[in-house]
Amino acid sequence: MNAIASAVRIMDFSASRIQRGIFSGLAIRHVILALAFTAGYDILGQLGLPEFMDASFANRLYSFTKMPLHLAIASIAILAAIACDNILRSGATRWIRYPIAVLIATVVCGGLIELLTPSVAEHGAKNLAALAQLGDIQLLVAAKRLLTALYMCTLVVALHAVLEAKYGASLALHAARLRALVEQRDVCAAELSAMQARVDPELLFESLRLVDEAYAADAALGQARLDALIRFLRAALPGKSGVTSTVRLEKELVEAYVALVASDGRPPHLSFLQASQDLLDEAMPPMILLPLVRWAMVGASTDDLTISIGRHDAPSAASLVLTVGSRVSTATERDDHEIDTIKERLECLYGDAVQVQVSAANAPPLVVVEIPGGG
Repeated sequence: MNAIASAVRIMDFSASRIQRGIFSGLAIRHVILALAFTAGYDILGQLGLPEFMDASFANRLYSFTKMPLHLAIASIAILAAIACDNILRSGATRWIRYPIAVLIATVVCGGLIELLTPSVAEHGAKNLAALAQLGDIQLLVAAKRLLTALYMCTLVVALHAVLEAKYGASLALHAARLRALVEQRDVCAAELSAMQARVDPELLFESLRLVDEAYAADAALGQARLDALIRFLRAALPGKSGVTSTVRLEKELVEAYVALVASDGRPPHLSFLQASQDLLDEAMPPMILLPLVRWAMVGASTDDLTISIGRHDAPSAASLVLTVGSRVSTATERDDHEIDTIKERLECLYGDAVQVQVSAANAPPLVVVEIPGGG
């Protein structure tokens, strides 16, 4: 049963389903069920009969001549079960939808057997003699055919009910897993968005101290540092609710940070400023670019930074490529824990589709991050 359920689940193509009408939901898995039942009913049923094994090859082949009839019976029973599912699924009648399906299929299949099976006069004399001892031959033959239809329809509807229950459970489990992944992604994205509102206290107090010292030395330099601090605070605090950001917002945040830590309070010339205009409104996760910039700035000057954002158009899907590094290699030891944290968060959002490449320890710092879909 589990093997059949797995087979019909794998081969169930959504494009082949009937979307509307009384037979809504009819799919390839129902065709496979009808074929599997017919093959099992005829082949296994015949192999269990001693006279089948002793018969000639021609008689063995003749024993399978009823397979088209049995396939039609299985198909009618499945159609009746699907129709009753669609009509009687809700309300108090949902408990009797399968008995009703069996009853309807039995009546239809009984008539089909009566129509396609040879008449009583064509039966062998031995069978007629046995039936004559029990009473009216016509009535007994009709009852036997009806019981055969009832037996087969009951089996098919029961198999349909079991497999549909397994199929529905697998769909529910798949939907639950998708919801869990979406919720996990939302949590990670919300965490990234919340981090955007955090301002490093040490950076804030150090900036205030530099502003005070700059005002004492030169009012213009003090005003420039104060403007840089205000700009950074505005960029660091999220202005809109949501779990995504844009290249424009992250660009503004990095520019404000670099201007804040620059020696004269004015932003240096960055290659990042030359990003194409069509990328500015591209979506990207928040608080990813700034930690990369801070990692590259350890022991280096802001003028040595190389920052760029581009798009990689792959055949499958486009991606956003962040390249952050420094032109010089310093003796200052870098902590790669921040890179590992960023990689972990991106994998939480995008899975294995994220690519993070970091330069060797003895080379100038460089990290390349490829984000699928642009965020």
